[in-house]
Amino acid sequence: MNIKRIDGHSVSVQGWMIAGICVLIILGILVGHLQYVALLCSAAVLLFCTPKTQLCLMFMLMSFANVFKSAPGTQSFFTIITMLYVFRHYLGKRRVSYPVFIVLVFGVEIFMVQLLRGTIDTAKSVKLIFNLLFLFAACDDFQQEWLKDISLYYICGVELASLTKACGLFPQLSLYTGELYGEIIGGVSVYRFTGLYNDPNYYSINLILALCILVCLYDKKLLSGQATAVLSTPLLVFVGMTGSKSALLMLFLPIVLLTYSNSKNRKYFYQVIFVIACVFVVLYVFSGKVEVFNKTIDRLLLAKNGDSLTTGRTAIWKDYFDYLLTELGTLLIGKGVGADFLHGHAAHNTVIETVYHLGLIGGIVVVYTCACIFDRSNYIEKKNIMNYSLLLCLLPMYLFVSQLFSYDIVFQLFLASCFYIESFVSPWKRPQLSN
Repeated sequence: MNIKRIDGHSVSVQGWMIAGICVLIILGILVGHLQYVALLCSAAVLLFCTPKTQLCLMFMLMSFANVFKSAPGTQSFFTIITMLYVFRHYLGKRRVSYPVFIVLVFGVEIFMVQLLRGTIDTAKSVKLIFNLLFLFAACDDFQQEWLKDISLYYICGVELASLTKACGLFPQLSLYTGELYGEIIGGVSVYRFTGLYNDPNYYSINLILALCILVCLYDKKLLSGQATAVLSTPLLVFVGMTGSKSALLMLFLPIVLLTYSNSKNRKYFYQVIFVIACVFVVLYVFSGKVEVFNKTIDRLLLAKNGDSLTTGRTAIWKDYFDYLLTELGTLLIGKGVGADFLHGHAAHNTVIETVYHLGLIGGIVVVYTCACIFDRSNYIEKKNIMNYSLLLCLLPMYLFVSQLFSYDIVFQLFLASCFYIESFVSPWKRPQLSN
């Protein structure tokens, strides 16, 4: 049976196929061999299905990357299918675009720096280069009418992965992911939910981004108010369970966006319902009945300076700044992808992390890559905050986490670029004007 024909005429078959692969990954936590079956099924989709189905699969599976592996501590199969997607896209092309060529040259430079520094990490280097190449391949394949489907698969992936952890049926997950119990206030241990991630702050980025995407789809009339409410509810619950200060603060962004959208589109009924719901939630949160909210609010209120507000990050940032300013060679070409953290502490800042590992040269390449995917349009709808909302969500949160080598950063940036632009005419693949 022709899979491409099925994909073109039945969304439900596409959905069941991708959901089936997710189930295999989840069951593979118990029976490891099923992970290989899920890998083979994913490879078949990438080789035989249409680009739309491939992208939907990738965005759905992204949230399972930390458990999509043969055993805890091994390389994720998600890296393999990312590489397969890139190979499938560029295989047979006689020449590549200029930005892709720049990334390939950058890949050579990365390995040369590692050889010079003696900090070789082949797996991390390959993952970084293929992540950048994935951005260009996905942008080439993407069509505007796929935006809703890809976004919903991403959101469903985030929620399904979260429910997999929250249901408590898979105790083996503790071998793959973190369950953070922090001594927060008064020596009281508080459970902070991490989904299928190792840290609640990294996990919360996807939660806040998913909420912003739902508001954008609702604003563009691609999603009803009822559907938006249903899909938002579990995300809001998971945000509360993280106990993350940054997540709690960034939650104001989708709230402001939804208020703006309802006012702009004159949806006063939904606005009233939304205001009532917000008042109820705020009263419940400050009632003291939810321990994780109590501790998170205490952490915010008891912050006496910038260092306590950022949980010690400002001191770490200062150490990195001082080191980079005294080591000009590192500032220029970086310490190397495989370099250890400075004084054993992660940078907790994507910009600092990029300069530390890749130098200013690598930072310029990364910024150039991002500029290319955000500059794919001849026309951008101006004076519409919705176009910039996902960027407004990501950029502040990237300043408090180290995302450079994560699985999800390229998927987050891709979605942000898709909502940023209105039409898709690639600057590295502009059509020739006819005579």
